[in-house]
Amino acid sequence: TVKDRNARVVNASGRLDEIKYMREVQVLNTMYLEIVKNTELVKMSLLDETPIIQIIDSPTLPLIGINRSTVFWCSTFSLLGFFLCTFIIILRKLVIDSLEEES
Repeated sequence: TVKDRNARVVNASGRLDEIKYMREVQVLNTMYLEIVKNTELVKMSLLDETPIIQIIDSPTLPLIGINRSTVFWCSTFSLLGFFLCTFIIILRKLVIDSLEEES
C-alpha cells in the first residue's frame, strides 16, 4: 500500500517504514537461523556425549572348578533318564504284544 500511495508522489516517509520493516524481517530471519543452528549443535553434542552401550555390571568369568554336587546331580539325572527310557521301551513292547494277541 505504501508503494501504491507513493506512486506519483515523491515522499520518503513511506519508503523509510518499508526499509525499517525489511530490516526487522532480516534480523528476525537471522535470529531464527541462529536458533535453529544452535539447537542442532546441542542435539549433536548430546548424541556425542551419551554412550550407545551402557555397562551396568562388569562381567565375571564362570567358576573354573566343578563341584561335587554338580557331578552328583548330573549322574543322578542321567541314571533317572536311563531308567525312564528303559521303562517306556518295556511298557511300549508290552502294549504292542498285548494288542497283537487280541487280534
